[in-house]
Amino acid sequence: MRKTKDNIQGIYPLTPLQEGMLYHALADPDSPTYIQQLRWSLRGRLDETIFAESWNRIIARHESLRVLFAHEGSDRPLQVVLKEARLEVDFQDLRSLEREQREVVCRELLELQRATPFNLSRELSMRLAVLRCSESEYEVLWTHHHLLLDGWSVGIILRELLQIYTGLLAEKPPQLEPPVAIRGYLSWLEDQIREEAQSFWRQELVGYRRRAEIPPSGLDLTGQREGERGENGSLST
Repeated sequence: MRKTKDNIQGIYPLTPLQEGMLYHALADPDSPTYIQQLRWSLRGRLDETIFAESWNRIIARHESLRVLFAHEGSDRPLQVVLKEARLEVDFQDLRSLEREQREVVCRELLELQRATPFNLSRELSMRLAVLRCSESEYEVLWTHHHLLLDGWSVGIILRELLQIYTGLLAEKPPQLEPPVAIRGYLSWLEDQIREEAQSFWRQELVGYRRRAEIPPSGLDLTGQREGERGENGSLST
């Protein structure tokens, strides 16, 4: 992956939500708070070469997956969209291990991927491992930073990945809808009138006097009754 002038497609501001997440990621780089992980099992014979190529076609298709976050020496952090970027898929063969041993390897790798901070300004904020467990069983471990994707987007990515993979296997690349460009969404965001949003929430919160609090960790809300609330509005334990 080259972060050079000839490999830069565009430079854009971050969304307010991204700015908040980036702030916390830089303030506590060892925190896994915004690290997202998915693990799923595949059954059948997987073509590893085509699977890796399918992921890289997804990255080539979606600008948001080719983003680096520039924050040093700038008054405002920026997202730098690369023209080209490739993801190295970590393929591991675990067929010689017993089932319990394979599970240990999966869990340890997930923990390692989660605990290893992304270098947000120099590398893609995504990791992928495929563990072969038998002739027809695989475990896929996908780790990415929340700066790249939200929950709705993850579903879109996985659906398109399956379409691309099956299409490449059949030598018939799928016809997908054009992706949404980052600059289009940012332009829409900039056009929003903040004063109207502030006015809306002021009206919604009229008369609200309670302090918003996060419930204590491990709180069991099962069977909680309305009358069991503290004076400040927080749930009592």
